[in-house]
Amino acid sequence: MSKKCESCGMMIPDDAEFCPECGAKQAPAARKCPYCGAENEEDAVFCGNCGKSLKQDAPGAGTPDAQGTVPPVPPVPPFNGQPQQGTGPANSQHFPYKLPAQGPVGNQKRFFAIIGAIIIVIAAFFCFSSFQKPIHIKAQDLANAYIRDQAAADKKYKGKNLDITGEVVHKGQFSNAQDYGINIYTRHVGGKYYKIIISVPHKDADKVNKVKFGDFVSAQGKCMGIVPQKDPTIISIQIEAEKLNE
Repeated sequence: MSKKCESCGMMIPDDAEFCPECGAKQAPAARKCPYCGAENEEDAVFCGNCGKSLKQDAPGAGTPDAQGTVPPVPPVPPFNGQPQQGTGPANSQHFPYKLPAQGPVGNQKRFFAIIGAIIIVIAAFFCFSSFQKPIHIKAQDLANAYIRDQAAADKKYKGKNLDITGEVVHKGQFSNAQDYGINIYTRHVGGKYYKIIISVPHKDADKVNKVKFGDFVSAQGKCMGIVPQKDPTIISIQIEAEKLNE
């Protein structure tokens, strides 16, 4: 194929960069699409108009005539989500779309959404529990609740934050730990001794030292329910104190 020189008009090869007659530089040769006939840059790989390959031997490509015009190729029917029959190789080799996510992917999204909601509910529950107001109760009333019905008392008080008050009967250090115990109530019923014990961390030894027998004290902390003792006649209801006389 040939073209005219842009300067002198002489017929020169189509891919010539300079005119052999006048030496003028020529514009880059355009590359026509074998599908739609649109002109593209010489080094283009795909057509900027229809997006198909610019190779002359591409499937379904038309054959240029003497004037360089490429006869149009019938357009490929649009993909509607179902396989197209009888549309030729172009339909299977030039498909620039992705099918929408569906089926298992959608189920996975719903699954993770449910899990996320459950986690939020659990977190809200623990957050609420940690900030719940303590139950105000006297040591005598707590002991009487366990004497009447241990199961009911556990359900109402065990694991809950208590704000408890009582009079110091005894204090000392636990035999199996460094923490301190302050007995603020004792009652003898049916051959058993029901005791309300405040467990104080060893780091708060100075607070324990300030407490004297007969003092009226208050403490805040979690009720641990009945803690087993070596002596079966001792029923020890313990509260892990976070605050003492504060």
